[in-house]
Amino acid sequence: MDFRNFLLFFSTWAERISEKRPLWIQHLKVPLFLLVITCLAYGVLLPQMGFYWDDWPWIWLQHIDDKAGMLQIDWPFRPLAGLVLWLFSLVGGENPLFWQWINLLLRWLSGYTAYLALVAIFPHQKEKAFWAALLFLLYPGYAHQFVAVNSSRHLLPYSLYFLSLWLMARSLAEREPNRAVWRLRAGALSLQALGMLTTEYFYGLELARPLILWLMVGRRFQGKHRLRNALRAAIPYLAVFTVIVLWRFAITQLPGYSNYPIIWSESAELLASQRFQGMLFEWLRQGYVSLVLAWLKILPRSLPQYWGPLKIFAWGALSVGGGVLIGAFLALQKQSDQASSAKPLMLLGAVWLALGGLPFLVTNLSVDLGFPANRLTLPMALGASVLCVGLFEGLPIKHGARIGIMALLSGLAIGTHFQNAVAFQRDWAYQRAFFEQLRWRVPYIQPGTLILSNAIAETHSSDNSLTAALNWLYFDRANGKHLPLLMFFLETRAATYFPAMERGIAVERRYGRFLFRGNTDQALVIFFEPPACLRVVQPDLDPDNPTLSREVRQAAHLSNLATITQEKLNQANQFPIQIRTEAQAWCYAYQKADLARQFGRWEEVIGWEKRAQKWDDSPNRADERLPFLQADSFLGNWSQAVKRTKEMITINATLRPLLCRVWSELAQQTRPSPEREAALKEVSLLLQCEP
Repeated sequence: MDFRNFLLFFSTWAERISEKRPLWIQHLKVPLFLLVITCLAYGVLLPQMGFYWDDWPWIWLQHIDDKAGMLQIDWPFRPLAGLVLWLFSLVGGENPLFWQWINLLLRWLSGYTAYLALVAIFPHQKEKAFWAALLFLLYPGYAHQFVAVNSSRHLLPYSLYFLSLWLMARSLAEREPNRAVWRLRAGALSLQALGMLTTEYFYGLELARPLILWLMVGRRFQGKHRLRNALRAAIPYLAVFTVIVLWRFAITQLPGYSNYPIIWSESAELLASQRFQGMLFEWLRQGYVSLVLAWLKILPRSLPQYWGPLKIFAWGALSVGGGVLIGAFLALQKQSDQASSAKPLMLLGAVWLALGGLPFLVTNLSVDLGFPANRLTLPMALGASVLCVGLFEGLPIKHGARIGIMALLSGLAIGTHFQNAVAFQRDWAYQRAFFEQLRWRVPYIQPGTLILSNAIAETHSSDNSLTAALNWLYFDRANGKHLPLLMFFLETRAATYFPAMERGIAVERRYGRFLFRGNTDQALVIFFEPPACLRVVQPDLDPDNPTLSREVRQAAHLSNLATITQEKLNQANQFPIQIRTEAQAWCYAYQKADLARQFGRWEEVIGWEKRAQKWDDSPNRADERLPFLQADSFLGNWSQAVKRTKEMITINATLRPLLCRVWSELAQQTRPSPEREAALKEVSLLLQCEP
């Protein structure tokens, strides 16, 4: 059955079903149905989500200063953002699951309040309002849902914006001024101010209020009277908007302002420069990304290779089941929309789409669908969704066919969000493995250590984010204003601070109210690329290790293993990820063996290999056999060391330079014996090492 026949079939089916108008439909059907769809789109994998990106520094700040620490976040330029986070922290605490549930409810609330606002603006177009709210709820461009702590302070103001529009529209619907009207206006203005003092994300949407009022006033007035009454109603909202925007602009001019600068203030000849042309292009690109590319994301594409049958089935079931459920719900609704032009809906959607990205335009932030830039599509999600519904209404097809299109789009969007959820689920699993293995291998680390790492693949956290987590993991609560640890990804930030990768370079970096002071002489280099185990880089061997990234090999000589001490695991540490003290897994045995290798406990190294063999687990990568090769050599088991060397070369022939360096060190560090000399001779012929 091709797509055209499918639409014809669905149209006929929907029209037949819609004739049976059930009596059980109540006023709660819309919020409850939106809640069900929210759970389908975002809640299936919720228990397996964690903290990501800016969540880590903020939750760590709360841990250090108790919940009042949240009040400090962004307070100079977003004075209510910290208050919002503080309120949510009373429930969320340091539990990632609680924060995920909070954000799920906030996502649902934004969808439902969007519906209330659209119904108030277009009271005779409830069906279209519901369709737009549904598409807004499932908008595929915004993929920050699971960055729960960070995005909560944006989703709540979004709902405040919608509630403000709802109250504004209700106040305008009253024929005569009375106390109720003044209360509604006061509520609308208060919610407007609260939202704008929490985040600047929706400043552009505020400029659509005059158009909304003009559309509503047009039901009673025409011509000059329409414009005059619309402007009169808009004055209080424009006044609040102007005062807050001017205050926000003044904040950016103060010394020490550390947030995004406004580029309009950087040049007095903006309109005459090429910058204006660039901004115009970026403004048009914002609309294209948010309207076209965002919805193209839902088109079926190849699934990741690591997906198993269960995930593939879940993706298919959610896409198909969600689409069928939505199609059935839409078909069963009583069609109460009055016949009217879709132009007002399309006009308002287009204006919302055009204005939504203005805050990012003036701060030179590029809207994109990658992470983390896709968070910037959130203000445009409203306009893109409303405009889509307006475009659907303009199609020369039957109502049932439109329902079919809505069901298809919604089902595919649910599947897209499930794919995004799987990516965040995998990220959290990677983070758990990273912190566990690091703590197993590095039980304690000297304060003032600079941790240099490769950019961890498939993660939504930056080195800046993980710095907070590492300090929490090792030092729990930082004392004073000194930051004990600092993490740099070698591919990005480290290349900026010390591109030459030399020893003796001082590193100083401000981290909130903390200051890190360190030196490249006290650095620890690590490499993490699952499914292989985390590797603490050895400065004498790993410059020739081809399994490591180029950046890590270049920085390997900076790795100072003396920063690692043998202190016991601190069980009192209240870290969000539970670090197991024992695990029947290869990487646990490898990390413990490598730690023992560092301190020359060779029999213990072999003991960990024997444990792993009992667990029926084995190395993930050839170079993970190195500690055991070294242990065999120091224990005099030279034939076994040669055997391991042959195995490693068979698995990965590019390891020859690394193994040459290993055997060169063994020749210098071990006692002479006939067995050793025979092994060295055999390995020399095998590896063809250069003298």
